[in-house]
Amino acid sequence: MARRLRGDFLAVATLTLGLLARQVIVNLNTLTGGSGGIGGIAAPHFLSLSLLTPMTKFYLVFGFILLAAWTVSRLTDSRTGRVWIASSEDEGAARAVGVDINGYRMLAMILSSVMAAVAGALYASTFSYVDPEITMSFHISALILTMVILGGAGSVNGAILGAAVIVLYDKVIVNQIADWIVLIWPTGVMIGSAPDIRGAAFFNFGIALYLTVLFRARKKRG
Repeated sequence: MARRLRGDFLAVATLTLGLLARQVIVNLNTLTGGSGGIGGIAAPHFLSLSLLTPMTKFYLVFGFILLAAWTVSRLTDSRTGRVWIASSEDEGAARAVGVDINGYRMLAMILSSVMAAVAGALYASTFSYVDPEITMSFHISALILTMVILGGAGSVNGAILGAAVIVLYDKVIVNQIADWIVLIWPTGVMIGSAPDIRGAAFFNFGIALYLTVLFRARKKRG
């Protein structure tokens, strides 16, 4: 039913289904461990080699990222990818030339679900623990959406660039700026303690997402 929706309605429906799935997982305590999650997951294996060290796990995940990026790039350059781009740019025109929009949209959902399942399996085996309160929370979905929109939806290189920028900002830049503020913040003055900007990270991501969408919408109209 959700595949019949368009534009923003499809995005909202997809997000809602994700939140519903998280709630179902939390409530199925005997099967999924509920809010406590599942621990003791076996480390990933490659052929007969068990990948136990953080470095070997890093190379495994990095290899799958390269494979996924190559696969998506090949799909984008194929006939199927051109149909996806055409239906995204002008759905009415695509239907007019006989494109099965619903069929290709279902194919896109299936392929993206397969990639998400592989990513989830890698995450679980790499960290040996999954928790619905962390891995399926709303702010994680919003963070991934920000990465895609900031880098450019529909672009593999853009998605990678957006993810790199967000991670660099969240893990390096924010911490460095917070340390600088503590160093230069005046002491002995009744203005309170130095503000901790780490707590405003998601606010900044929201502002960046809003400004990016606004800028591209104005550029498209212009």
